[in-house]
Amino acid sequence: MIPTDEEAMWAVGSGDLDQAGLLFDRYHVGLYHFFHRMIQDRELSKDLTQNVFVRLLRYRGSYQPGQPFRAWIYRVARNVANDHFEKQKSSFVGLKPIHERVAAPDGAEQAEQVVTLQLALQQLPQSDRDLLVMSRYQELKYEEIAQIMGLSLSAVKVRVHRAIKKLKELYFKHEN
Repeated sequence: MIPTDEEAMWAVGSGDLDQAGLLFDRYHVGLYHFFHRMIQDRELSKDLTQNVFVRLLRYRGSYQPGQPFRAWIYRVARNVANDHFEKQKSSFVGLKPIHERVAAPDGAEQAEQVVTLQLALQQLPQSDRDLLVMSRYQELKYEEIAQIMGLSLSAVKVRVHRAIKKLKELYFKHEN
């Protein structure tokens, strides 16, 4: 029988470190995309993804059985990203020129829209950007985001709505 994420993490916490490989297989791609959507840097996204799993092993005792694993692992991911950029005294904006970070899709008009959206997204405060990346790109449920960010469900709904409104304003400002 294949263990659930929660069962696998409980096993890791109990010393069965082989189960960490199962969790890695299930989550490394999603976590990579989580980081890449925020920072648009492939190598750094790979490094940060690896750091999440290092922390999973290091802090395996902090996982509480019964706690949704997906919310726990994304909280760890947010902490990894925050710690990295705090340590580097850097921000998500300006890591590389935008034209180097955004892969142009087919068609110049669509490429311009992607660049404009990325510029607008980068101008949002970090907490708004995190919310949008988790809800729209990672497709996390609002309940999971609430657990990750330590907020109520209604606060997440309101903040996502406000973040989308800010993003639209910034997008249309850049588009003009």
